[in-house]
Amino acid sequence: MATMNDASLTAKPHKPAGVSRRERRELRRESKLWPASLTKVPPDTWPTWARLPDTVAVMRSRDFIVRIASNDSSLALAVMRTELDQNTRRHKAGISWDELQRLKREAGYGDWYAVEVFPPDARTFNETNMRHLWLLPASGLVFGKLIGIN
Repeated sequence: MATMNDASLTAKPHKPAGVSRRERRELRRESKLWPASLTKVPPDTWPTWARLPDTVAVMRSRDFIVRIASNDSSLALAVMRTELDQNTRRHKAGISWDELQRLKREAGYGDWYAVEVFPPDARTFNETNMRHLWLLPASGLVFGKLIGIN
């Protein structure tokens, strides 16, 4: 398994403008060393941006990185591609519903509901192409009944 370092995923994905062509190539090369499915990343190799007090795990695959966060009342997944867009110098966009569902399952939450929230404009913080899923245990929720699933 490959190891992750800050240079490989940019020290701060929120400021990707400084990412050089060489760094993008290095990231592509390193990504090929990772498996196709998510695998846990050792905490001592987490990128700087993922080292937050609420981070409980970081998982990585060839194409995605997932930060799992927890507080007293919820769990959340922050998902982004590992590849950088050469024009925008941001992490590539376009994570499909099927990919999010698969990544939720690979992270160990396949039996949980997940909700993606779109905040009011005044609360929007969109400096990188990252998707956020809040996890809700399937037991005791009415979501399945609302969409016709028991």
